[in-house]
Amino acid sequence: MVGLLKNIFSLEELRVALQYIIDNESPQKSYDHFITLFNREAANDSFKHFRLAEQQQQEMSAAEVIRYDALEAFLFWLSAKKALHRVIDANQQ
Repeated sequence: MVGLLKNIFSLEELRVALQYIIDNESPQKSYDHFITLFNREAANDSFKHFRLAEQQQQEMSAAEVIRYDALEAFLFWLSAKKALHRVIDANQQ
């Protein structure tokens, strides 16, 4: 899990996130939940392009799909960073 997430978060961010998880849930339960969620989403293409109408999706070229997916990846990364920093800020108070 850390190997996957270190491409998304800095090691310090991971340390804080893992400490938060340990403080709020057992490591095994958290890991199991992460793996279940990951496997479900990885096997399910419905999460892709959820903001686009079906017709828009069908009209997209391969290049447009790549650009859109890259943008979505960035937006999800940004959302994850913001959520983690809310936790960090709350723990510093």
